[in-house]
Amino acid sequence: MASKIRITSVPDGGAPLWVRQKWVGLTLPFWEENSEPLANVGALAEGKLERTPCASGYTVRWSDAMAALRDGDAQAWWRTNFNPPLKNLVFSKSCCTVVEKGLS
Repeated sequence: MASKIRITSVPDGGAPLWVRQKWVGLTLPFWEENSEPLANVGALAEGKLERTPCASGYTVRWSDAMAALRDGDAQAWWRTNFNPPLKNLVFSKSCCTVVEKGLS
């Protein structure tokens, strides 16, 4: 059984608000809980990716996140702006809750 989170509020990040809003309500499998702040890909500034500090959170594989994100326009935004794709996305603990804890 995999561990899963449910996104309960709009995540922070560099994606436009309308893209980030599409995560709310989705349930995603996560493979790692990060208790320390991370360096995460943040905003796109003048066509360049910037690394920004990220609060502790849950690491979700890119492929799992895209499979759960059913909105075609939001998927297209991620695929256009991150090509090649990221390996993982990190969702802050402040925007989600654990709904299922897998076995270690």
